[in-house]
Amino acid sequence: LQAAMSGSVAPELRQDRHLEHVIINEKRNRRASKFLVEKAPHNFSSADQYERSIRQPLGPAWNTSLAHKKAIQKQVVVRSGKMIDPIKKPKTEPKGVTASHSKHASLPSA
Repeated sequence: LQAAMSGSVAPELRQDRHLEHVIINEKRNRRASKFLVEKAPHNFSSADQYERSIRQPLGPAWNTSLAHKKAIQKQVVVRSGKMIDPIKKPKTEPKGVTASHSKHASLPSA
């Protein structure tokens, strides 16, 4: 245990300093770091808000039947046989070109 505690982190700053039979590895895992995100997903304003939402269980054993149905309901409902238009890429100006310098800016509007 003492050999494991004599690392790059001072013993008084280690997370496992009060735990007798536990060794917590405080090294950065480079393989796992590529899966870490820099900011919260688009529906959330902070990382704490996101963490709280995934901690909430969705099963019917923990929620009322109405809350469970609402939590697992599809976001978009399309009737069977209805045509769905494909997603179109938005038209954007090339980098460094402003609207006044665009080739369409000099054309008269119809």
